Amino acid sequence: MRVFLLLGLMTGVLCTPPPTNEEAALMKFLSSEDFTRITDSGSKHSAQLSTKRTSFKHKYVVCGSGSIVSYHSANSIDIQATAASSNAAHQKAAVIVSRMIAHMPSTYCHTLAARAQVGVFTKAESMAVYPDYAYMADRPECRGICSGGCASTCTFDGRKWSVTAGSGGRLASILDDNLLCDSRDPYRHGFNVLIHEFGHTIHGYALDGSMKTRITNAYNAARSRGTWSASSYAMSNEKEYFAQGTSAWFNADHRNPHGNIMSSCNNHQCSNEMAERRHIYDKDRELYNILAWVYDSNQASCNAHHSNLVIVESKEEEIFIRNTSMTLKRGFWLDATDDVVEGFWKWATTEANLTYTDWYPGQPSNGGSTHDEDCAHIYPGLSYRWNDVHCTYEEYFICEDE
Repeated sequence: MRVFLLLGLMTGVLCTPPPTNEEAALMKFLSSEDFTRITDSGSKHSAQLSTKRTSFKHKYVVCGSGSIVSYHSANSIDIQATAASSNAAHQKAAVIVSRMIAHMPSTYCHTLAARAQVGVFTKAESMAVYPDYAYMADRPECRGICSGGCASTCTFDGRKWSVTAGSGGRLASILDDNLLCDSRDPYRHGFNVLIHEFGHTIHGYALDGSMKTRITNAYNAARSRGTWSASSYAMSNEKEYFAQGTSAWFNADHRNPHGNIMSSCNNHQCSNEMAERRHIYDKDRELYNILAWVYDSNQASCNAHHSNLVIVESKEEEIFIRNTSMTLKRGFWLDATDDVVEGFWKWATTEANLTYTDWYPGQPSNGGSTHDEDCAHIYPGLSYRWNDVHCTYEEYFICEDE
């Protein structure tokens, strides 16, 4: 076995962004019919179905490297923008996608690249400028109406698609003003719509059946236990559960008082990204495990270098890794976890039982104030031997090439 080091710190149906603060406030006091009528009737912003041809410009985000290029290549995600959209908004959309897929397992990213896209639009155009969403454009006879033949022009909660800032589907659409955080951003700089909507796209078009089942089961369990408020947007359905979790994972929702319940630490906005992840870890362990695997897989980073996260199976391998750790004077993650059954440690990537261990005496202890140390690392403070630790801890990791 040849071991090398890769040093890095790690920690079909349309879906909608949450309501803006103003919309959320109105929804509390108005019926769905009145809400639609008041917010849409006569609106100068309700885009009409247009027969004008629109040209699109393209950038591509490459799976594995996250590089942003101007040409299509294998396993790259198409980031489109209308000609009217600014180049700055187009670039920001590509950067956000690049960061979201940076540590995603390669199989998910490759599936996503083959099946999905991102599209930037302007407020004057609305998302209906894209052929995928032309059927959602508001029509004169549908002003203020969401029933019957007008149902396709409205979201599930009575908002008109023509005035929303994006959607998640095969093509995750996003309003340029929200990307730019300018004065016309309907969320007033408090919510990154693309992260939420691209989360929907990942859920629907990248994840395999077993992961989708895990998300559904986690949502049902959270709803049954009352983990998150039943009235919260995250509990609307399993799609919003995953998308709101995605928003919290990337610290993308700072709206108050109608913000993301998953971003609220002790009834206040969590201080940073790591605090939000820790909040999810403490409240909803299965959702945390899902998000960590989809967005922050150490294995994904190793895959980008045509290798695998290190698994220690012999004394010889252990000595080599320990000596490397001592030389660099830093600790490293191991691929081991007991997050499924406490005390039963497995290699996370292969799900195989550990056949060799080098725990420091008294470890694993499942210590700490919350007794939830479900991951393992080589720890300099314990003679460079194995120690269990919270999975939210930031650490370097090692990849191996067979």
